Amino acid sequence: MNRGCLSVTDKDFEDLINKWLHEVEVEDSNFDDEEAVGSGSEAEQEEEMVPENVQPDLPEYDAETLTSSDDDIPLSHLRSRNAGEFYHSINNTKWSKTPLPHIRRQAQDINIRIPSARGAAREADTPLRCFELYFDDSIFTLLVENTNKYIEGIKAKFERERDARSTDLLEIRAFVGMLVMIGVSKGGRRNLKDFWDNSKGTGVECIYCMLSQNRFRFLLRCLRFDDSSTRIIRREQDRLAPVRHFVEHFIGNCRKYYLPSEMLTLDEQLVGFRGRCGFIVYIPIKPDKFGIKIYMLADTKYPYIYNFEIYAGKQPEGPFNLSNKVVDVTKRLISPIFDYKCNVTMDNYFTNLNTSLELLSKKITTVGTMKANRPEIPAVFKANRSRRTNSSIFGFQKDATLVSYVPKPSKSVILLSTKHHNDAIDVDTGEKRKPEIVTFYNNTKWGVDIVDKMCKQYSVMRNSRRWPLTLFFNMTNIAGINALVINQINSFPQKIVRREFLSTVAFDLMKPYMLCRMSITHIPKSIRTRIGLLLNIPEDPIIPETDKRGRVGHCYACGRSKNKSTRKWCKRCNKWACNAHLVNICLTCHETNSNN
Repeated sequence: MNRGCLSVTDKDFEDLINKWLHEVEVEDSNFDDEEAVGSGSEAEQEEEMVPENVQPDLPEYDAETLTSSDDDIPLSHLRSRNAGEFYHSINNTKWSKTPLPHIRRQAQDINIRIPSARGAAREADTPLRCFELYFDDSIFTLLVENTNKYIEGIKAKFERERDARSTDLLEIRAFVGMLVMIGVSKGGRRNLKDFWDNSKGTGVECIYCMLSQNRFRFLLRCLRFDDSSTRIIRREQDRLAPVRHFVEHFIGNCRKYYLPSEMLTLDEQLVGFRGRCGFIVYIPIKPDKFGIKIYMLADTKYPYIYNFEIYAGKQPEGPFNLSNKVVDVTKRLISPIFDYKCNVTMDNYFTNLNTSLELLSKKITTVGTMKANRPEIPAVFKANRSRRTNSSIFGFQKDATLVSYVPKPSKSVILLSTKHHNDAIDVDTGEKRKPEIVTFYNNTKWGVDIVDKMCKQYSVMRNSRRWPLTLFFNMTNIAGINALVINQINSFPQKIVRREFLSTVAFDLMKPYMLCRMSITHIPKSIRTRIGLLLNIPEDPIIPETDKRGRVGHCYACGRSKNKSTRKWCKRCNKWACNAHLVNICLTCHETNSNN
């Protein structure tokens, strides 16, 4: 049956989630109403960052009001209504008990739109090129310049100059590739020693062939995203000064290369962090509980983050002192998609009647849960023991519909929609008799949730006391997810597993630096040999030079005391060796050993 623009069964919805998570088991894939769309105690535990707006009185939509409005509604469609045909709220908001005559607005005619890549993203035909749409040359150059400025300031603290040498573009790209590779191996929280310790064959070969452990730790410590020398001045106006330029450039790339579908989700992500930070929030229903909150606007058909905003608390006076009211945050996040004719699904933190009606004038419809303490909700819509399980109550206004559904005794879930204008029940839900508004919400609410799960699946996040570095790790995770979406759009119907995609991105970022390391003579021969094998580059044989007497050299195993000369050497390590320290093997065995 028609559910707006979607018709998704529970099995299809579960398959859609597993498509992106693959081997990760989805614990709440069925998304029960009492948990997902609930306005009960758990949903209300979430911290309110600012007080809610006081709702003004709304117009009364009776016959007289409708006939005097600008909409051309035939009088034959209206009938007299008395006070018993309306639900009244505490702020005197009226909701009709029966559907009102509805004139469909052009903004509510949402057509199905297939998400697509835009601009240069259409030409991104490899995983690396897709990733470089978001971590482009400007971002890598920003990292190199600001990191080198910080290194110059601390270089005098090191005894050896080579321990604090400056970095370059190739090394930073390889460093980001190493972070992605560590995330692919699900080692974001593992001890770094495990990746370099190859004494038992447990290390990651492409990691210890790239950088030494000390160098990797040094870059991790020195990585900077702004000019540290001017940060104090900029912080007087902006609490996000250490990452402002980096984050704004990254958000611009996310919006630049993607055309979203007609269904989006507005929700929040909590990036776990417990260090020193002036805008840490506490949300008890989140897994991490403490961290940095990010408001996100994500596509529903693909797990693509289209826009986001970092909550920084009360900003100092200046250009970055924006309102943190939920209404203003919602409009700022959705403003890039004005005139796109989209529907935005929200949870009870964002849903507001006045905001939904205002967004409707911008050609944006909304569907979302509401907290039971909203002043525009009549008392009869709230939970009480007298209401039957699986029953629903509807309230109607000219451009909005309110529904209260009872999933179990003494519990109700309340939703507001500017997209639906009837009291239709989804017959596919059987005895549960869920309203179509509820099923529509369940099928479109998961956008940010699935991104959050994917970020944790192959996370590059490492323990850190620096919140800018924690945000950088999260942006790297988002870049990998958005790049995967672009790759799947461009390569449709060919599919690629996310693990293979990220591994390819990481290896391609590290490959140019590997080639440079092969030409450095003071790097151990074993590492250069392993790099050649990883890159499939045959190593040129090196023939040792002869001495002045025409003799070739001295056996490395006999030692200088014996001073035994020989004309033979090992073809693998290129060391002189006498007959006593050489083993003769046939060509077949030699080729077999070489291939292995």
